[in-house]
Parts: sequence; C-alpha cells; structure tokens
Amino acid sequence: MSQRNISILLASFLLLAVTAFSQTQTTGRIAGQIRDTQGAAIVGAEVAVENLATADQRSVISDDSGSYSVPFLPPARYELKIRAKGFNSAIFHEVSIGLSETVSVNAVLQVAQTSFEVTVTDAPP
Repeated sequence: MSQRNISILLASFLLLAVTAFSQTQTTGRIAGQIRDTQGAAIVGAEVAVENLATADQRSVISDDSGSYSVPFLPPARYELKIRAKGFNSAIFHEVSIGLSETVSVNAVLQVAQTSFEVTVTDAPP
C-alpha cells in the first residue's frame, strides 16, 4: 500500500470518528402503539406531549400500523395525551425521558359512548 493510500485511509478513519463523536445523543424520545380494545391499530390518532417544566408542546399522528414516535425530546418529565375520533382520550402523567432514552408508551383506547336525548314539547293530536 502506498503512502498516499495510507494517508487517505487514516484521514477517512479520523473523519468518521469525529462524526460519530459529534452525534452523541442529547435527547430522548417517546414511542409506542395505539390500539382499540380488540387489538386493532388506530390510524390517525393525535399524540400530544407537553414538557411539564417548560410547557413546550409537540404532536404527531399515528401511522397505518397505529405506531407513533416523538423524537428529539430534551430530558424532562412529560404529559402525554392521545386522542382519536370515536374513542375516549388517554392521558399519561409524569412520563420521564432521559438522555438517549426511548420510553415506550402504548395505549388501548375505549370506544366513546354516544347518547342522544330527545325532548318533545308538543302534545300528540
């Protein structure tokens, strides 16, 4: 191997090492799956997270498999709210995220109860 090839190889190695070092994780994420009581995925559910210390909020939507991921969250305690049309909401309090940590929060949503009340104020003929 020539001196030039060794220099290029060494420079490439150093560049990769510096790049890997600079990508050290300083955030965490919350990820999980949203299902109904029958185990079916709930598509299009809104997942909102709020940093309890700073009140910063972010939200994502669950995908076709009911999965979601909220990346790049600074280490803190969060409140997690999951909403989907036709289902009762779920709230998770005090979800703690650490450095480079992925916290799994799965939810099973109950079908929302709907009821109608009809008031008749006229007498029958």
